[in-house]
Amino acid sequence: MPEWKLVSGETLKIRKKKATFAIIFISIFIIIGIVTFSYLRLKSSRESAAVSCIEEDIKKGSVSGKNREKLESYLSEEGQDVSYYFIKGYLDYQDAEYEMAIENFKLAAKSMTDTDDSFLKIYTYIFWNYALEEMGETEDLIQNSKMALTYMAQDKAYKNDMFLHREIAAFLFNNAAHIGESTELLTDYLNNTRGLSNKVKVQLNGNIGQLYSLNERYSEALMHYFDGIYIIDTTSDIPDDNYYKCKFLTCIGDINFMLEEYENAISYYKDAIKVTLDDKNREASDKSLSVINGAHAYIKLGQYEKAIVWLQQLDEWIPNLEAYARDDIEILKNDILAKAEIHNEQFEKAEEYLENAAALLENDDEEFSSKKDVYVNLTYAELYMAQTRYEEALSLYEQLLSQSAEEELGLEEVIYQQMCKIYQERNDFENYKKYSTLYSDQIIKNNKNFSKTYVSSIREVYQYQLLAKKEGQYQVALLVNITVILGLLVIVVWTVRSGMKSRKMSFTDSMTGLFNRKYLTYYLEKNRKNYGKNRLLFLLLILTILKSITIITDMFKEILR
Repeated sequence: MPEWKLVSGETLKIRKKKATFAIIFISIFIIIGIVTFSYLRLKSSRESAAVSCIEEDIKKGSVSGKNREKLESYLSEEGQDVSYYFIKGYLDYQDAEYEMAIENFKLAAKSMTDTDDSFLKIYTYIFWNYALEEMGETEDLIQNSKMALTYMAQDKAYKNDMFLHREIAAFLFNNAAHIGESTELLTDYLNNTRGLSNKVKVQLNGNIGQLYSLNERYSEALMHYFDGIYIIDTTSDIPDDNYYKCKFLTCIGDINFMLEEYENAISYYKDAIKVTLDDKNREASDKSLSVINGAHAYIKLGQYEKAIVWLQQLDEWIPNLEAYARDDIEILKNDILAKAEIHNEQFEKAEEYLENAAALLENDDEEFSSKKDVYVNLTYAELYMAQTRYEEALSLYEQLLSQSAEEELGLEEVIYQQMCKIYQERNDFENYKKYSTLYSDQIIKNNKNFSKTYVSSIREVYQYQLLAKKEGQYQVALLVNITVILGLLVIVVWTVRSGMKSRKMSFTDSMTGLFNRKYLTYYLEKNRKNYGKNRLLFLLLILTILKSITIITDMFKEILR
């Protein structure tokens, strides 16, 4: 019989108190948890609503009064965390308080590890850069762009965001002092970010190519343009693919022009013009510039009549241009026509064209093409030279030399050459010697002594690299197929040996070493159907091996070809 012990009333009271305390403690803990969870959920909801307001404003390009009230309300009720500093900086930026905006974005960046919101992470650095540009500061543009790209690469929703890529490219293009760093930054993103869309790859190749061109690293620029065209030609999922192709062909033409390969330049401009674009305004703006540049190339070749005929293509596109672009194209067109008439010694016509260009320049408030005044002044100087108005020509050339040095326009070579001609005509050998030396030095400085096959050579190098890449893929496929065949051969050998061994064990008496005919008959009867299956499988195996050998042979032939 078990012994029953009575519990005293005092003990029951103690236990009851403990249970009560436990229930109270658990209840308090649950209440705190519920309150905390509700607060965090409410805060997250309010933060998401605030971020949505900013996203909406970004799409519209301005802050609406309604959204501003929501953002200010959020700031008045929330603590100072990442979202607080970002929103405060955003409102400061909209109020043109750029210094305050920068300080708030810096504070947001310091607490960036406290949030998982990719929008906050990325746009903190984007708006920080906006504020820096408004202040005329460039020191942190590269680093901020790098941080934005880092967070973009980590989020599928943003890594292919074309708006962000365009904005970051704009920051980098406006930072001429650090073009090398900008190029490395975009190249690293292109090469090391997985899951990029073909459109983004094409866009990045274009941006990198332009940065290399600005740095006069034309071979690298050409490689990226060729790569962009290759992606366009081998894929079908790129919206506006013809737009990008037209751009790439024009850029390659521009590099040919810079390297004085004018015939090649014209060829690429012609290819760009042939590309069909659905958007009439976009077609007009892009192809008009190709026509202008092609006409300049004809002028450089001394083919003035061809330049005049070539310019007639503009009649189709000028009506479709927006007003700010239309007057720019008209200025450039008049400038080229003036050059042609100077060559034809039709000085009155040339002066008329230049006056038209000058009149349009006076009312040119918004630029589509930059430095048009420089081109017009150069043509005026040519006109003065042709009319033997040498003092006016020299004065204008001196003015243009100063402007070129200040704005890094790279006109020194052309101007020195023209000044040499003037001093030669005037028999001023001292100045002729001076400027001919400057002209020679400038040619060396500009590194213009390229082979006339420079661009075609770069294209051949690109094609060679492309073939080498394909050959590498063939070699990988070859190794895989060889491995498969070896595996199949091993299976065949193992199957045959196992069959022979099994047959010997099944049909031979282990005691006498004699064949057991009774068991043999039984075994054959039992496995009659399986033999048919095994023969069929063996035949299929042999056919598979023969097919693999045929594939490998074809690959070898392709590689050798």
